Amino acid sequence: MKVSMKKLRLYGVEHSPWVLGVWYSLRYLGFNTSLSSLPISAKWVKNNGITFPVLNIDDKKIISDSFNIYQFLSTENHSLPYPNTSMDFQNGLEKLFLTYSPKRASFGKDLSFFKGWMSMNEYPQSLAGSFARGFLFFYYYSLIKIALVAMFLKNKHFTSLKRIQKILLNYDEKLKESKWIGGEQLSYLDFALFGHIECMCSGPTDELIPIIKKYSNLVSWIDRMIQLNDGMRPLFSRKISENNFSLDRTLANEVTFCSSIIFWASIFPITLFLIILLFVCRKNGNHFSGARL
Repeated sequence: MKVSMKKLRLYGVEHSPWVLGVWYSLRYLGFNTSLSSLPISAKWVKNNGITFPVLNIDDKKIISDSFNIYQFLSTENHSLPYPNTSMDFQNGLEKLFLTYSPKRASFGKDLSFFKGWMSMNEYPQSLAGSFARGFLFFYYYSLIKIALVAMFLKNKHFTSLKRIQKILLNYDEKLKESKWIGGEQLSYLDFALFGHIECMCSGPTDELIPIIKKYSNLVSWIDRMIQLNDGMRPLFSRKISENNFSLDRTLANEVTFCSSIIFWASIFPITLFLIILLFVCRKNGNHFSGARL
């Protein structure tokens, strides 16, 4: 039985690769979807911690994990296929995510990370969402710093450029053989990978753009995905070919975000307690796409 899908709200932030993949696929399918940093509910956060994307359908059905959302959409709308190789592809994206995500707030890039979070947008613009994003900044900043320390102590080099290049080369070679990442037909796999390319080009890891440009088949595919999503936002990957790319920024959004940063910093003991509590909730809950740093 098909589910009514009149009101869709996607929980997440504009720089999340997992969120962006779902965001673009929903818009491509013609769904009028909002994107908000406000959590689905306090009960959801208590049971799962802070993880996204989460799709709220008509305030009746909630689906978490980007690939669970893709699979659900494939049963409701047959415009895009959900290939049998999706699980393996998801695991590959997890490996890609581990190579670049810690770089977003690596040592010396704190200001860049802050600016990236400050410039994120809600769709439609929401001051409440911008304020909520202030707390999310502290949460994910702490999460990445912990991951960096853990990798250092374990002498793990997930973020080496050679590792990133090896993974990108693999995608480039796949696209040499076919028009789309899963074959000759556009699928949810294309949107899933595109979300990661978008994230890599969103600001804090823009140093990876010259590396992406080295892979001609990948760049051609990115151009096709941009054309497919023409008129959508944010389309950070336009930076690969556009020298005059500029972000959509609003003063009210950024002022609200900065006010939130000041607020949470002013009650830092409480903020720290909440972050630790949410780490525990995250550990006790299921780990969704992108949740394993």
